[in-house]
Amino acid sequence: MEISLTVNGTARSGEVEPRTMLVQFLRAPNFMGGIVPSSSVLARAMSRQAAGFDAIVELGAGTGAVTRRLVVDDPRAALTLIEREQQLARRLARSYSHARVRDGCVHDRVDCLLEQPPRTVAVSSLPFRSLPEDVANATGAAIERFLLADPARRLVQYSYGLREPFAFRD
Repeated sequence: MEISLTVNGTARSGEVEPRTMLVQFLRAPNFMGGIVPSSSVLARAMSRQAAGFDAIVELGAGTGAVTRRLVVDDPRAALTLIEREQQLARRLARSYSHARVRDGCVHDRVDCLLEQPPRTVAVSSLPFRSLPEDVANATGAAIERFLLADPARRLVQYSYGLREPFAFRD
């Protein structure tokens, strides 16, 4: 089932109203990376980096802006979506019925990461710079566990800034 809306009199299937992001941002600004969904250019760039894997796990799938591109570019990959906001997770589940959608913070869903096949890529736009420190550290540790579980696993992470969004433990 797809989400439909009308923008300027034109129906657009699979898109989420920008005000949804704004509402979520106002509710929990530290957990949202922005007030509008990721651009199609960013989604395409991230999807290119995720190509060729057996499975894709999107961390913080939000409104599905990146998800849409991942599905188009790699329709055969098993898809798992993790989203903290229950409302957004429900929308994702309706829009991507073939995907496993889990609500909750990534660090609370380590099981979803660790049960993935060896050739899995995690795709993330999680806003590490604005997350509370304890959440950022726990999430980074969960991603580290995922990556160390198999040498074929990869992470595609988009972040603002010139330094890494988080550091792995030594």
